[in-house]
Amino acid sequence: MIRAAGSVSDALADRPLVLRTHDRVTDHARVELRVLHGALDHLLACSSTADDERSLAWGDAHQFSAGAVYRMLKSSGCGPPLHDLNWAGYAPLKVKVFVWILRHGNTRTRAFLRHIGCLDTDVCPFCLRQPETLAHLFFTCSRQRLFWRCTLGPRRCALPTSAEAAWVSLQVSNPSWGVPLWSTVTSCLLWVIWKTRNRMVFDAVHLPLPAILEQVIEHLRLWRARVPSRVSFESVEQWCAVLL
Repeated sequence: MIRAAGSVSDALADRPLVLRTHDRVTDHARVELRVLHGALDHLLACSSTADDERSLAWGDAHQFSAGAVYRMLKSSGCGPPLHDLNWAGYAPLKVKVFVWILRHGNTRTRAFLRHIGCLDTDVCPFCLRQPETLAHLFFTCSRQRLFWRCTLGPRRCALPTSAEAAWVSLQVSNPSWGVPLWSTVTSCLLWVIWKTRNRMVFDAVHLPLPAILEQVIEHLRLWRARVPSRVSFESVEQWCAVLL
């Protein structure tokens, strides 16, 4: 039903609900349609003269909103996986969005661009041997191994192979920081890797490891102004002091 004045009660007025579908609907979509029919069979439609209302069955607020849904999911123990890695820190919004895109596999690496037909090659611009995939660019390329060993410290032997693994490794290396600082520093490390990669690709500037570590320190110093006064940033500053 596509009508500006339509309501859920109007759609459910005639049982059973019949949805017009094309023959190209996949088997998985047909299963989902049967599940939808089963869920709608138990609904009690209100009077067609009443406006539809959205509400939450439980939680700290019954009025429906995106924030209330997030709080309900987190309080149930079934929250969005590693939601805090993206949104709980003090990085700028553009960096948080960048990490979100990275975790969903849509960062514009050479392998990604070749896959969609924008490039003729997917070779890593640094090692010139392996395809520049997300895992290779951020974690497994030879230029990244020493970077992660320097930033994660001696308490973590296994190098990360994903953003999530880097987040967990940073917690192991610095257990006293807390969620916002873990998120901030993890986002900073990933962001600096991406920025230094772009300098190589677009400006032919290959920064050595000390210069990359200086970029990490500089970004965290700038982001320090975003940290509320109630949060101690001293431990991160001490961590920065031993990077070089």
